[in-house]
Amino acid sequence: MIRIAKDNARSRGLENDIHFEIKRFQKSDFSAFSSADHWIISNPPYGKRIVASDLKSLYEEIYSSFDEKSFGGIITSFDQVKPNSEKRSAKPIFNGEDKCTFWTRKLN
Repeated sequence: MIRIAKDNARSRGLENDIHFEIKRFQKSDFSAFSSADHWIISNPPYGKRIVASDLKSLYEEIYSSFDEKSFGGIITSFDQVKPNSEKRSAKPIFNGEDKCTFWTRKLN
């Protein structure tokens, strides 16, 4: 999947502007992503194509990791856990044919 994302970025001339990385979310350090110049966008499993053993606890951990200083967003259709709506805004989008929500930081 990352090859497709990289090909899409290259076809739009963005290959030097986007850093792609695959690694366990729990091993990520988000301290460098505290300005509007650096965004993290994640599309974690949400039980459609990839089965995760405990999605609820995974999403609780994800949302707690994105604090009020982090810029970024989560694309998901998993709605059993939602981020703090005072700090995050929701935009309906589609991921393929799946209706999802793109949760991003509210900008003041």
